[in-house]
Amino acid sequence: MISELLLITLLLAAILLVPMFSRKIHIPSIVGYIAVGIILGSSVGGVVKDSSFLSTIGQLGMLYIMFQAGIEIDMNDFRPHRFHSIIFGCLSFALPFVLGLITSRLLGFGWDTSLLLGAMYGSHTLMTYPIVSRYGVQKIPAVNIVVGGTILAITLSLLVLALIESHQYPAGNGIGMLTKVFILFVIVWGIFPKLAQWFFKRWQEESAQFVLVMAMLLFSAWLADWAGLEGILGAFLCGVALNGRVPNRSTLMGRINFIGNTLFVPIFLIGVGLLIDVHT
Repeated sequence: MISELLLITLLLAAILLVPMFSRKIHIPSIVGYIAVGIILGSSVGGVVKDSSFLSTIGQLGMLYIMFQAGIEIDMNDFRPHRFHSIIFGCLSFALPFVLGLITSRLLGFGWDTSLLLGAMYGSHTLMTYPIVSRYGVQKIPAVNIVVGGTILAITLSLLVLALIESHQYPAGNGIGMLTKVFILFVIVWGIFPKLAQWFFKRWQEESAQFVLVMAMLLFSAWLADWAGLEGILGAFLCGVALNGRVPNRSTLMGRINFIGNTLFVPIFLIGVGLLIDVHT
């Protein structure tokens, strides 16, 4: 196991060099980061055997992607297409889910396992959203439809996961969970926008504004976990709540995108590569 300082140095070197190398061979840098994680992982290079440090930092990357999608989506463009987004989200979840459920049952798995595998197939991700953001096409209606549909598909997958968990561990309190979800929405959608507006008017220092937004993001993710949901949903809700408070072309938005795309998202992708066992 290498020291954490050397590990951080390797990560920064990968973050610097992977985009350059990827451009030369014409592949997305996302693929390059995952490849670096595979090479550093225990199944190939064995450089990183305990990835708990990377998983903690990488989790911020996934939260960042969801937060970016929520804060950058143009609500005025999204509202006319919300019906299309719902249809896309339902179909993009239901078709893989049903196929996964049927094939898993044919392979002899139990109902809980089959439902879990179906939910895994039905879930998709906004992992490539930073590319969309970098090219500035996030306002295109098709992108808004896909972002909304993806959030719906993720939510449906997490609901299936919650049902399986309640079946395996029936001690949960449904009323208590609903109360926590209500508290989550009150804080994130009721309090955070007003707090941000008040703070931004009184403190013009950009670093302070950035720290406040990061604190809201992390607290929203924790609230979602506490409510029995997932942190990524809390991050997206926080982004939507702050959507009208952080202008797309502001310095604060530029700082949010820069820190996320430069540091947290690449580390998250490298962490994904570390999880891959090549031999398996």
